[in-house]
Amino acid sequence: MWNQNATTFAHSFEFGKPHGIFIDRHNNIYVADTDKHTIQIWLNENENENERKEIGNIGNNPHSLFVSNDNYIYFEISDRIIKKIDPSYTAREQVETVDDRCYGLFIDINDTLYCSVKEKHKVIKFSLKNGTNNVIIAAGRKDSSGSALDTLNQPWGIFVDRQFNLYVADCGNNRIQRFRPGQVNGTTIAGLEPINGKNLSCPTGVVLDGNNHLFIVDQNNKRIIMFNSIRFECVIGCSYEHGSSQLDKPYALAFNSMGDMYVVDSHNKRLQKYNFISTSCSKKSYKSHIKLFL
Repeated sequence: MWNQNATTFAHSFEFGKPHGIFIDRHNNIYVADTDKHTIQIWLNENENENERKEIGNIGNNPHSLFVSNDNYIYFEISDRIIKKIDPSYTAREQVETVDDRCYGLFIDINDTLYCSVKEKHKVIKFSLKNGTNNVIIAAGRKDSSGSALDTLNQPWGIFVDRQFNLYVADCGNNRIQRFRPGQVNGTTIAGLEPINGKNLSCPTGVVLDGNNHLFIVDQNNKRIIMFNSIRFECVIGCSYEHGSSQLDKPYALAFNSMGDMYVVDSHNKRLQKYNFISTSCSKKSYKSHIKLFL
């Protein structure tokens, strides 16, 4: 489990308004700051202000980001362009132009990039290999919202596992959808029943760990939900009480190699850290999560 008393890893002195987050296998933390038009980087989780790197001049309002195995930072900006930055943080390169903003980015183990195009109600994908960017729809209908199994309504965070199952935080439908490879219809795996007395309300993040536990950022309910293959339970923000650890419009989460959870607490303009408290065996499972999906 996680310590309910969060520590603020980074706050408004560093941020304008944080959105996307990524933590790589070396525990380097990357956060897209949509108001300051920058990407903030903390190497090896070092909180020392002098060690924090800020990448500017990348374009307007970066929202989502993903770091590839070869350490390129992929991100999107409000000009509806997906870009990448090389590992030296110097060279910028345009990767693809999309028809609206990506609210989630993900690169699977086959070097396919996925983008959840929120206002067009779809998830698109294209291969990063050999420069053949043939964009296709991975989930949802073209520019058409809906609540059927083959439609989405303002999709946000996305995750793709090793079997190429696509998980979508379907914000407008208050549910999490799973799309099997090649399948048009998704399966609703969260959102049909209340969890701890509340229905999902605009989920914006979805992550699987190395044990296939599913984590959901339940934005409007200001909490984090976990499914442990047996039942759903609230793990962060469950008391609905006000205080220093209370979330306000959380957008995304990520884990370090020890299982500590970082939550982008956007409206509070901070990054919250929840320490993982369990046995050493449990912590090893989170190390495997980093190796498994990156």
